[in-house]
Amino acid sequence: MWLPQEFSKRAVQKMNKEISSFFETSTFQLESDNQALHLATSNFMVNYEWNKITSAGKLLGYVLLAEAPSKTDTFEYLLFF
Repeated sequence: MWLPQEFSKRAVQKMNKEISSFFETSTFQLESDNQALHLATSNFMVNYEWNKITSAGKLLGYVLLAEAPSKTDTFEYLLFF
């Protein structure tokens, strides 16, 4: 299982669950692809990980797992493409 050190285990587990639900598959691979999308440095995004989602060699989509500051800490969020 892909587990970037910058993100919580809970966030990665939630991401995997949402990918399975969204793409209706339990078998998929994530490939880090930060070179495909370069996001400008921002005070509103502390960290991000851009991944290709594939299953049986077929591209299903992309997922962005990102972290942003909140009033007292940070929060993690997902975007699917």
